[in-house]
Amino acid sequence: MEPGLTKLAELAYNFRTDFIARMGLNSGHEPPRQVGLVREALPGLAFRVVLDYNQSEVLAYLGGRLKMNRIRVLPGDKVIVEVSPDGRRGRIVRRL
Repeated sequence: MEPGLTKLAELAYNFRTDFIARMGLNSGHEPPRQVGLVREALPGLAFRVVLDYNQSEVLAYLGGRLKMNRIRVLPGDKVIVEVSPDGRRGRIVRRL
């Protein structure tokens, strides 16, 4: 038991940490981020992005904060993309 916690607070703390561990919500896994160049703008806020490190092309969509703040991304812009495990899709998280 941690100092300063009541028995009820300790039970709530243990339940929360066990739940998070069981659900895998705190796995610490973040998708790899790559820098790329927007080659083509597609309908529906999708873009073809060429990654700098291996010149592969991914189909990327605009991330939520960029949508909310109406950040414009145009062909020729450098962006940071979170790439999916298969390496074919991604999410644009920042415009450089």
